[in-house]
Amino acid sequence: MEACWDDLQSECTAFCTAYNQAFAEERVYCQVHADAIVVRSSADTQETLALTRNLGVSSECSHLSAHRYSSHAPPGDIPLEMRVVDAHIALILDGRSTPAADVALSLLSQFTEELAGRLSPAS
Repeated sequence: MEACWDDLQSECTAFCTAYNQAFAEERVYCQVHADAIVVRSSADTQETLALTRNLGVSSECSHLSAHRYSSHAPPGDIPLEMRVVDAHIALILDGRSTPAADVALSLLSQFTEELAGRLSPAS
């Protein structure tokens, strides 16, 4: 579980760094905590993507969840879960086993696309 969580933290942080470098300004930032990874819009901190874990006594009892928060819409659950498959932790996104790097890329790409549309001057 720790290796999977560490991978998610690293990938989310790397995505935010690369995204901000591409625009030459801080548009999103990543806050990493022991049991949460929170990515926020710099322009509107209520625009948030949060990954949280609840550790159980074993990997089989642990839980991972993802949520999208916005002042413009009700909180949204994202179909992300964690399962133990062949004694390894697997991340399941949209019903498919997905590596941590692809989970971060998929979730954060969608998040930043929504931000770009919502926070653009034409909006």
